Amino acid sequence: FDIKDNISSMDSDNLNVRVTTYNVTGKFDARVKTVQLVYAYNDTNESTGETTYWINEGHDPMTKYVSSNTCNMTWFNDTGIASGDEYSATLWVDYLAGIDGTYKWNGTSFTPTNQIQWKYAGLNRLMWSGTPGMLDDNYLEYARGSNSWYKMNFAVLAIE
Repeated sequence: FDIKDNISSMDSDNLNVRVTTYNVTGKFDARVKTVQLVYAYNDTNESTGETTYWINEGHDPMTKYVSSNTCNMTWFNDTGIASGDEYSATLWVDYLAGIDGTYKWNGTSFTPTNQIQWKYAGLNRLMWSGTPGMLDDNYLEYARGSNSWYKMNFAVLAIE
């Protein structure tokens, strides 16, 4: 959906959404757990150059019946960053969970900054810049917290 005109003319941070689902099979409980809007743009007033985005969505849930040593992965490939290139990166992780999960970027554990944890959902952000931490095939590993469940709705990587 192209809703640029709706967002640019909004005068508040709130966006009202109405979602309706129907039980068509008799086996579906019709709950809508979340609705997300992800938008990206290049700020033409900035002189820092182009921003490239990767949006990975809809990942497998990790229930309490899955071993706590099990992790899932999502890939952010073909960044175009050569060895020694300067860049800045921001990674957002939007999730549903009883408690937040654990994370690794290219095999290195990290604790996200700017964590927001609601009752059953959260949004994490990790920012870094420089030359390390970027490969041709980048991956984010995530695992559920102990005695909890976890589902990543989407992960967004922005590189400038």
